[in-house]
This record gives sequence, C-alpha cells and structure tokens, in this order.
Amino acid sequence: MRFIIHIGAPKCGSTTVQSQLNTLSQSFNAKSIALIDSSFDWQLGNRSCRSGPSIAWEELFTTRSSLGVLEARLKSSLRAAASAGMDFAVLSAENLWCTNRPEGRVFIERVFSKLTNIYDVRVVAYVRRQDWALESAWKQWFCKAFTEGFESWVSAAIANNEYDYYSELCFWQDVVCEGKPGS
Repeated sequence: MRFIIHIGAPKCGSTTVQSQLNTLSQSFNAKSIALIDSSFDWQLGNRSCRSGPSIAWEELFTTRSSLGVLEARLKSSLRAAASAGMDFAVLSAENLWCTNRPEGRVFIERVFSKLTNIYDVRVVAYVRRQDWALESAWKQWFCKAFTEGFESWVSAAIANNEYDYYSELCFWQDVVCEGKPGS
C-alpha cells in the first residue's frame, strides 16, 4: 500500500487541503483510498482533539505526553487501511512540517522511518514564495503580538529557519529514503 503524507508548510494552503480531503473522504473509500483518521477525532490520552490531525501533532510536539498514543493510532489506522484492501492511505497534517521543532523531528525519524519498511511512503508538500508566506503569517498571527515590526519579525523567522523549505524537504527525504535502493 502506498502511504502519502502531506506535510504542509505554514501559510501554504494546508488547511484548505485538509478541509477538501475531509469533505471528499467518503468518495475516496470507493476508490481504495483511505484518509487516515478522516473523522478528525483523535483520542489523546484522556481527552479528544476534534480540531483535526494537525492539532494532535502540534500538541505532541509541545507536550510529548501523547507520543505513544499518537504513534499507536497512526499504525493502527494504517493496518486497518491495508486490511481493508486500500491501495492508498493519506495523512494530511500541517504540523508535520517541523523545521524548527527538534522534538518533532525525533518523533518523525522514529516512527516514519519504520513505516518505510512496511509501506511505499511518499511525502507531498506544497510551498509558496517565502515572501508571500511570511507576509501572510505576519498578517494572521504576529502583527498584533510582535511589537517590533514586520522587518524584525521576518529577521527572527529567518534566523529560526521557519521558512527554510529546502532543509525541511531534505530532512523528510532522509527519513523516507534512507537505506532504500536508488535513494
């Protein structure tokens, strides 16, 4: 089974991709495509997270309390898709883009590198011009909270590698392709 992972770069349309995938999830099943946890009801420990998979991943990276639960849920969902005869499984979670989150990288290396031995794993990412992404992030998230101005915020974002598309994609390539013939 091919396992397609959509890792959304910030401010590059990931929420729209996730919304459309969820809307179309029923028609995917008829085409042998499983949308992993399309119910958007992730059980994390003793509570539910109903805002979508990306929020579950974000919580994992910030609290680390749900690491085992999330790993088990992902593996269980993939086994269920394979058992149901699905040709494809799709996971779309924008917070799997984790350039500046070392704890996220550790989890991704641990879990997703193992999955490459079982499934044909492919990674998809949509990006946009970094200046447009930075401007959009500033307008949505930071203009009210960051008092030093746009230029200072952009400098800080660049220093933190927050929009370093190349490094993120190289990281995922290493995780997904390491040890495979022709990689």
